[in-house]
Amino acid sequence: MALQDILKKILSEADATIKLLQDEAAVSRKKADKQAKEKQSKALASLDKKTDLALASIDKKIASMARREKARMILAKKQAIIKDLRGALQTRLEKASDDLYAKIITPLLAKVPDKKGVLQVPKSRLDITKKCLPEGVNFTLETGDLKGGFILKSSTGEIDSSFESLINDEFKASLEIYLAEQLKFV
Repeated sequence: MALQDILKKILSEADATIKLLQDEAAVSRKKADKQAKEKQSKALASLDKKTDLALASIDKKIASMARREKARMILAKKQAIIKDLRGALQTRLEKASDDLYAKIITPLLAKVPDKKGVLQVPKSRLDITKKCLPEGVNFTLETGDLKGGFILKSSTGEIDSSFESLINDEFKASLEIYLAEQLKFV
């Protein structure tokens, strides 16, 4: 065998080995590409699933927030209606006839524990208030800025039975419950 034949044989074997290595590398590359695509596909599927869950959660939260906001707006509207009704009631009481005014003010004056003091009343209701005073009281009557009811200032303190105070403070809660029930708000 000549040197040339030996070199050809070595080159031929080297070419065969290179071809075998290239084929193995191609198979390995294809296998690695396939594995990478599978991993990428699984990762994308997992990401899609997580995204879908996150979106579903966001949708639920948005729906819940919308319901709460709607309920809050409805409640605010109901409260505004009740507040307006309290104002209308106060106006009607202030404009009540003398007979009705006397029926309202007489029991309020009868409940006053003090028998002496300064009784502040509306100027327009001074005469009717004098007629409604219980026997045995010694109040000094003064006219004031109130539109209905009275304010008693005595040595033991101050009793505010003005219509504004009665409607917006003392009887506010029970009046609001009554109005809400009558309007079918509850």
